[in-house]
Amino acid sequence: MRIRDRPKAGAWLGFALSVLFAAVMVPLTTFEQWRGPLVDVGGRAIYTIRLPETSIWHDTLVGTRLEHRRIVVARGEKVDAGDRRLLDAYETGRRPPSLGLLLGLGIAYFMLGMLLTSYLRNFGYRGRRLRTQLTMLGCLVAAAVLYKAYLLLTPYSSYWLPIGAFSIAVAVHHDRQVAFAGTVALSFLVGSLIPFDLGLAMVLLLQGFGAIMFLNRPRKSSGLVLSGIGGGMLAAVGYLALYFLVRGSIPDEDTTSMVSSGLLGAFGGGVAAGLLATVVAPLLERALGEVPRGKLVELTDLNQPLLKRIAEKSPGTWAHSLAMANMAELAATAIGANALLTRVGAYFHDLGKSSAPQYYIENLHAGEPSPHDSMDPDVSADAIFSHCTEGVRLGRAAGIPEPVLDFMHMHHGNGLLEYFWHKNQEQGNPKRLTEKAFRYPGLPPQTKETAILAICDAVEAASRTLKTPQERDLTNLVQRIVFGKLRLGQLDQSGLTSSDLKALCNSLVDTLKSAFHVRIEYPWQKEERAAQAAEAAAAAAGARASADGQLGTDGQPGANGPPADASAPPAATEKTPESASITQRLFVEERLDSADSPRPNQAHKTEAK
Repeated sequence: MRIRDRPKAGAWLGFALSVLFAAVMVPLTTFEQWRGPLVDVGGRAIYTIRLPETSIWHDTLVGTRLEHRRIVVARGEKVDAGDRRLLDAYETGRRPPSLGLLLGLGIAYFMLGMLLTSYLRNFGYRGRRLRTQLTMLGCLVAAAVLYKAYLLLTPYSSYWLPIGAFSIAVAVHHDRQVAFAGTVALSFLVGSLIPFDLGLAMVLLLQGFGAIMFLNRPRKSSGLVLSGIGGGMLAAVGYLALYFLVRGSIPDEDTTSMVSSGLLGAFGGGVAAGLLATVVAPLLERALGEVPRGKLVELTDLNQPLLKRIAEKSPGTWAHSLAMANMAELAATAIGANALLTRVGAYFHDLGKSSAPQYYIENLHAGEPSPHDSMDPDVSADAIFSHCTEGVRLGRAAGIPEPVLDFMHMHHGNGLLEYFWHKNQEQGNPKRLTEKAFRYPGLPPQTKETAILAICDAVEAASRTLKTPQERDLTNLVQRIVFGKLRLGQLDQSGLTSSDLKALCNSLVDTLKSAFHVRIEYPWQKEERAAQAAEAAAAAAGARASADGQLGTDGQPGANGPPADASAPPAATEKTPESASITQRLFVEERLDSADSPRPNQAHKTEAK
């Protein structure tokens, strides 16, 4: 049984989503242009009429003056004769919207959707998921509806629009780079809701970018608010720069009216975005299918029924999971990944082993035979593989969230179970099987968190073979496993960068050093060690005496002894993989895959895990 991935959006589906996005956005943008007159029978404006930065000449009896206006008339205001003539001239050719306008908007929105979906599709596993792309496009449409209503129904400055709330929420629950891309899309989308206002789009873009850059504590509400304030400050500076370039001075309304002040709106919009983000972020988290923090904390309760099942039915596996949880959580913290999700994933990743614990070596007692000794290699491999599929089945039946289930089948990926594949080859491959029959049924790690667990799983299992290692030994072990997974392509889709891998390796080495710290030797341990040394010396002396008995009185080899050639030079010792450097071994040894434990040496095989 192969584990199926969640629905993804390819190039053609992205095309279809972009067409749908444009089909929704065009009538939304031109909504007020399909209605009748902009002024009711009482002479009052039905909607607020806004324009991009506009200069209007007024001729009076005392001269001519130039007036800068963004709002021609606010909703509910009495429209005088001069503004009525201005509105009539402005609306000529726009009511109803012309075919050229509709085509222009449609093409622009289609291209915006294509760029965003393509960016998401090339930016990792979560971005390729259909749910993520629908959520992102849906958020843009929802924001456009709210902002369009604000622009039509209120007299306030358009710079109050808090698009930074969307930027912060995406940065918290998806990725900062995706948040930057989404901010660009939303800024230009909002700029098109008025007859395209490039100045407004640029100031809002600065608000969103500033909010993302100032986001230092994404898991705390105070961090969201502070990031919004930072975004507001950057937007206000951008607003001042814009108007100094356009007019050479601050607009009059910024000093005379709080309602229409763009400077106050630019800063206030950022502050509002930070406050609004505390509400928007949890909603986006649910929409993206992520696990809320409260649910993760609930799943860390060791009295959780599935965790108790692992502890009771497969205690060795549970001990392994606990050790991995500590190691993986520290590693996730070191690279800024979701540490709590990683810990929960470590707790549950081997849930499937609780259904048949006897097939895994950590659950066997000392001297207890392994059932794999009497099984064909392919049957043994299927038994090992079942813990991935069985874990997913049990987890789904118990309502475990999908991001946690991902750890169950991604910690082995689709790697080769080398031990049984080599055993099958040594037996002559009687069933004519291919490597595919010995590959795990899961998917390679698709997120940083699942990749961390896959690495920690192999490192923790391999470290149990070490006795009193030095730091160099631990470093070599960690690097060998990490580079092995890289060579096998198991980390290609994880999103881990080279700097992440460096920090990850350092964290794992530090954790292993702590686990292998020097302990005090008690007197009984010293006595036991001395007794073992005496027994070893006695055995060595007996072996030498036996060897001497095989020689004749003249020192020549006896009948049972091998011929001696004292003049023969000692045999040259080849440089073994153990004596080679880690870089040399990286390209000549067969790689460790994502199996539970390293492949045993051909000279002394151990039981399969």
